[in-house]
Amino acid sequence: MFIQKGRIKWINDALEQSLLGWGDGEIIGKTGEVAFADHADWSRFLKDCIPALESSGTYSGDWHVTRKDGTRWWCHMSAKALKPSELGAGTMWFFLDISARKRAEEEVRRALLRERELSELKTRFMSITSHEFKTPLAAILSSIELLEDFGDLPETERRELFRIVKGAVGKM
Repeated sequence: MFIQKGRIKWINDALEQSLLGWGDGEIIGKTGEVAFADHADWSRFLKDCIPALESSGTYSGDWHVTRKDGTRWWCHMSAKALKPSELGAGTMWFFLDISARKRAEEEVRRALLRERELSELKTRFMSITSHEFKTPLAAILSSIELLEDFGDLPETERRELFRIVKGAVGKM
């Protein structure tokens, strides 16, 4: 697309009709705002691209743009100013449909979020499991230490310690 003095002077048929959904020549004379959902999006775009064009003569960015029928798609826009010091002289714009890439990025983001959630669940499970094992293991260990250190305990106390060990093992 070629824009001069803020107005579209020339546009490739594929961009105008296939990507933006306008009729042949219908977009000529309009501003680039026609490709944005609303004036706020257009203003954000201008705040991003104009300083870059004025300073380096080039611009590149990804934007959610809108077809004439209101459907939205992701577009990578790049531009080259003919004269960075005088943007009204004209800028050449190139558009690339990156909707598939953005969908893939979103799927990866969702998968990473699910992975993070699963990792947190695993950590919680391990913490709970560890806690649940500690109590019976402590009972087993203390009972065995008592038997080891005081092997000559009365039969009733020894049976009680064995009952505790069996109960702890059963609990585990």
